Amino acid sequence: MGGLAHPARLFFFIIALAGECVLALDCAELLPSEASVESAGYSRGLLWRIESGGGQVSHLFGTVHLSDPRVTDLPPSVVDVLMSSSSFGMEVLLDIEAMLQMSRAMYYSGGQSLEEDLEPMLFESAVKLLEGYGVSPEAARNLKPWAAYMTLSLPPGKTAMPLDLLLLKLARQGGKETFGLESIDEQVAVFDRLTISDQAELLRQAVCHYSLFQSEVEKMIGHYVSRDLSAMMRMSLRYRSPPYDRLLKVLLWQRNRRMAQRMLPHLQKGGAFIAIGALHLPGIGGVLDLLQEQGYVVESIY
Repeated sequence: MGGLAHPARLFFFIIALAGECVLALDCAELLPSEASVESAGYSRGLLWRIESGGGQVSHLFGTVHLSDPRVTDLPPSVVDVLMSSSSFGMEVLLDIEAMLQMSRAMYYSGGQSLEEDLEPMLFESAVKLLEGYGVSPEAARNLKPWAAYMTLSLPPGKTAMPLDLLLLKLARQGGKETFGLESIDEQVAVFDRLTISDQAELLRQAVCHYSLFQSEVEKMIGHYVSRDLSAMMRMSLRYRSPPYDRLLKVLLWQRNRRMAQRMLPHLQKGGAFIAIGALHLPGIGGVLDLLQEQGYVVESIY
């Protein structure tokens, strides 16, 4: 699927995960994509040194929003940089209110239901899979299609602290100033702006090819541990469809520009450690490329 770098990974904090289901749904075959993204020289590395023209130094760290020990077992060099920084930033600054706001945004209000948006077989298959995530059939009926899609993009059964939240915890323990690059409303708008037709088609792909996409999470973790940004991006673009392309446009490329712009005051000040999804880093139009265009010197140090 589209990687592990998008905001819906916040649902990790909201939905209790467990188990798997086997589906019976007539599904179209996935068509491999021939698309590629130019690396722009940012093909490998998770921790990047960012230096302004005035000599102020900050760091940008690529994450995957998972709790797998291979991901959360941070190397001392990364922890040292974090703890020596004066501020910590992330995509959205997480607190109880932010997580409750995201949870509320996942569900319909006013009587609309998931069942009305999907054909019966797709709805029934999605509900069966969602039960494996601790989502009851009654709760599933009130989910928005994009929320069901993003939930099924997660690996089930993982309830430990994800990497992003672990970094925030370390920063707060170290007394760092904390900030977010986006609001919950801005992240939710990425999905709410999709048509119901696009949301339903994305959910169909997640349901139809659930086992395949879940198996690819393991591959993505392997690429992350190897710090291979190019391989992660290739995986995110492995299968394409018009709805998925439209999602990537707003989820990745447009947000890259927004986050890069909002980093600038912190980078100009220096001493910032900023953690964002690793897929936002590489490629032409990636955050590293956009920062270099602004005159910053970027260097991989891990």
